[in-house]
Amino acid sequence: HQAEELKRAKLETALAHKIEHRPPVSELIDHNILHASHVAPALQGKEAELKRSQLEDMLNTKIQERPSAEVLVEKHILGNVKSLIAQVIS
Repeated sequence: HQAEELKRAKLETALAHKIEHRPPVSELIDHNILHASHVAPALQGKEAELKRSQLEDMLNTKIQERPSAEVLVEKHILGNVKSLIAQVIS
């Protein structure tokens, strides 16, 4: 019983020391351990999921709206695809 109390006291001391010497939030943000957010910590995971989902939706929309190769050739942005393929093959 006394050994358990001693073990618990050591643990409490170690934890108190770590809490006293923990790095500031700004340092944790700089090291990408925490993310700068104005959302409650309990909601930060959901916030990250939402941002990722929004980014995915935006990228999918941009991919769907991008011009075809034919349009890019017509606008002289992209060279003739068939001639480029022929050059690569030969």
